[in-house]
Amino acid sequence: MRKGNVQRAILVDFAGTLFLPLDGKQWAMAASGTARVDLTAHESTELATLLDSRFHHVRDPGRDLSPAAHRQSMLPVLESLVTDKALARSLYDLQFKDEFWHLRNGARDLLRGARERGLRVIVVSNVPWDIRPLFTHAGLRDQIHGFALSFEVGSEKPAS
Repeated sequence: MRKGNVQRAILVDFAGTLFLPLDGKQWAMAASGTARVDLTAHESTELATLLDSRFHHVRDPGRDLSPAAHRQSMLPVLESLVTDKALARSLYDLQFKDEFWHLRNGARDLLRGARERGLRVIVVSNVPWDIRPLFTHAGLRDQIHGFALSFEVGSEKPAS
């Protein structure tokens, strides 16, 4: 690379920085509707608390290197939180749908600021699925210069 022609870039995390998942209450309600499982108000609140406090903090090395490894690791966690297997599967499957994710406040500003400064944006994430369609759906795909996703590169970001 020639001096003076250096490309500058920022690495931006997908989950938490650009997009946020449904909160536990929204997740429980959406999944119970899909699974056709009636939850009482108490059950829904209890499940939401478990989802918010336990699920997103599970660390299992290797789980994000493939869809199969992720399912093998995380579906049993969800099955341990509910007694209905259909509800557990619905909770699991919902994570991979566009409606599970919403653009975080300030994300568009971050991407606009990077573009104004001439920075390339690379999205990094420990995910076992292709998140590019989510960026297309949100109208952000043209602002992203590349993706480094665990299941594609065969490596996970460190936990800390």
